Amino acid sequence: MKKILKRILNNYWKIQLLLFKFIDSNGFRIIGSLCNAFYHIYPNYCSYRLYPLSTKKYVDTKVRSTTSKGELAIVLQGIVAIQDDCTLETVRLYKKIFPSAIIILSTWDFTSDELLQKFREEGCEIVLCKTFKPCGFGNVNYQVYTSLQGARRAKELGAKYVLKNRSDLRIYKEFSFEYLKSLLGAYPVLGTKVPLKGRIVTFVGATGQLFLPYWLQDFLYFGYTDDIINLFDIKQNERDIANAPAYFKREYKYCTGEDMCREVVPEIYITKMFLSKYINIDDSVKGFWECIKNYFMIVDWEDLSAVLFKYDSYNRNDGDTNGILNWKESHRMISHSICVSIINGYLKYGDWMEKERFNYILHGKKE
Repeated sequence: MKKILKRILNNYWKIQLLLFKFIDSNGFRIIGSLCNAFYHIYPNYCSYRLYPLSTKKYVDTKVRSTTSKGELAIVLQGIVAIQDDCTLETVRLYKKIFPSAIIILSTWDFTSDELLQKFREEGCEIVLCKTFKPCGFGNVNYQVYTSLQGARRAKELGAKYVLKNRSDLRIYKEFSFEYLKSLLGAYPVLGTKVPLKGRIVTFVGATGQLFLPYWLQDFLYFGYTDDIINLFDIKQNERDIANAPAYFKREYKYCTGEDMCREVVPEIYITKMFLSKYINIDDSVKGFWECIKNYFMIVDWEDLSAVLFKYDSYNRNDGDTNGILNWKESHRMISHSICVSIINGYLKYGDWMEKERFNYILHGKKE
């Protein structure tokens, strides 16, 4: 019923916006009016951002960086997103905001030759992977394999750094590479047990990440090429469950953060398998924070002006509020500011944190 209502509302607003376009060509007035109406009906301020679908009206800057040609390789990993030419337009944008980068599409061999030719015409390196079984829990084996093959190709081409980027994710901010590279310089690795040249950078994760051991968001990873290869050079997951959300809804009346940790979702699996090659890890928040302090860096979506098109493309962002004064304790995220505070030892660990993942509810309700 909710899906039907959502579809009806979407179609309703499409019709309304088409009518408004005659008097509001850019849509700024109507969006502003909706934000104002939202403010009066719901007790929240509402803001918005616009992300162009195509790069046709992109305006270049005269500002240039010191980045050398081929220093960065961007690995667009996964099935090509064809709606609105999403992945193809991402390549076209990246050629403009990352002009010195090598762009690699690491995808599957069932992709049509006609589609692949469009990427070749844009100057992309193509890595084709064969599908296999098992897919892993939540298709984690597929993600790991395409990412690894793309990173290995980046090394062959001489790239010093790799940005692993889902094929349906897009960065809009210029000089994002220079920013990410600066983070590696500003925050060197502190630990010595895990052989890394620099920290591995990921996005802020889902709600609850602060107390979900080893959950590092898998939409994007950045680091030295050898480090990214090392990250994905892990053993396969033996399970064959493609749709993790459907599995949780089927198997759990209500699903907690503890359940996700026990089932080892992809975001946790990649981190744990990588670290366990070098150190003994437990499922504690304390151990997780220690690894963040030593080996990782987390950035906010706003830092890169990034959008993920897999889910709702408007990408609701509540900051740290969720429309109230703050997230429930168990739902807190690891933002860039919190990550830096952990690295510098400014946040106190408490034993109570180990139980918070039991209070995090992914879906359903406790009786």
